[in-house]
Amino acid sequence: MAFEYSDRHEAIRKMVRDFAEKEVRPGAGERDRASTFDNHLLKRMGDLGIMGMRVPEEYGGANADCLSLNLACEEIGRIDSALAWTVAGAELPGTLARHINNEQKERWRGYIEGMVKGEILGSLGITEPGAGSHVPGIQTTAVLEGDHWVINGTKQFITAVGLDVCKFTLCLCLTNRRPKEFTLILVPKGTPGFTIGTKNDLIGFRGTWNGEIHFDDCRVPVVNTISERGRGFQITQDLFHTVGLTMCSQAIGLQQGCYEEAAKYAKERKAFGQRICEFQYVQGMLVEMDLNLTLSRLLRNHVVGLVDQGKTVRKERAMLKWFTTESALLASRYAVSVFGGIGVCAEYPVSRLYRDARVANIAGGTTELEKTIVARWSGFLKEEERG
Repeated sequence: MAFEYSDRHEAIRKMVRDFAEKEVRPGAGERDRASTFDNHLLKRMGDLGIMGMRVPEEYGGANADCLSLNLACEEIGRIDSALAWTVAGAELPGTLARHINNEQKERWRGYIEGMVKGEILGSLGITEPGAGSHVPGIQTTAVLEGDHWVINGTKQFITAVGLDVCKFTLCLCLTNRRPKEFTLILVPKGTPGFTIGTKNDLIGFRGTWNGEIHFDDCRVPVVNTISERGRGFQITQDLFHTVGLTMCSQAIGLQQGCYEEAAKYAKERKAFGQRICEFQYVQGMLVEMDLNLTLSRLLRNHVVGLVDQGKTVRKERAMLKWFTTESALLASRYAVSVFGGIGVCAEYPVSRLYRDARVANIAGGTTELEKTIVARWSGFLKEEERG
């Protein structure tokens, strides 16, 4: 399947690659070692229009297609997976803009415009200690008392919320048990009863914040309900699929970074009297990485194209996450193997890419889960399990 990017898409790719090389690469290793987030890089991505690509123009965004943001995420993921994870979050302000009512527009306009400018971040509070991939299993509750929701529960593996620059979380809550009903509620940081818990010490994606948040009789005005009561699960599922695509593009960028580092080193490093790229075992690893990169991009472009046409891509997105992150795992393993002993030294980028690839393979849906989703949409499960 042939695919050519438009002139606009190529311009976006070049712009983001230049930014990544000049401004992201120099501190990537140190941000990983220190497990710190750089607010300046977030602001620069806002200035360049990256964080507002998928946001309506009335909020200062570009209202661009899905492919544009995915190309940006790929280019940054080539160098810094954690920062690419932040770019994936650029789907959040657009989703918020599409689902708030006229009264809420003025109430939350500052949040949306701030995210577009790269001045603030929001977070998505979904995963819990006992409910990761199985979203319907969440136990955080919101009980309506007068004109307020009272929220109780704990969320785990929540990205960015512990950063000073993050100002709110969209919390998915159980608002009725029988029948089950889920509602998405915006909770500003600083709301009494909303506390930041322990930060996770991840092996990869270390240049951001990830950890627990707690809600203890946290009272939030009912006007903070996103869309309407009972629509939280559907909105979350739709957001998961668009954010999931950018996560796949981050994994493609990671593959590209592994391939470039390994190919460059293989052409320079000599052993047994010749460059190691002349050995067939090394050649085999490099060309397999190249093949998987080509296949990953073709599949990504196909799936994103379907999204830009307004089509549902449940099965296709699951296939994409499965293939791109498994390919990233393999690419990182091969890259470390090409480097040999020094490949496991922290000062070499391939060791960081290796750790990032393992996190990327789990975050947002494990390979095993994605295979189950493909099976479901292929009609291989019992009727009552298909959902």
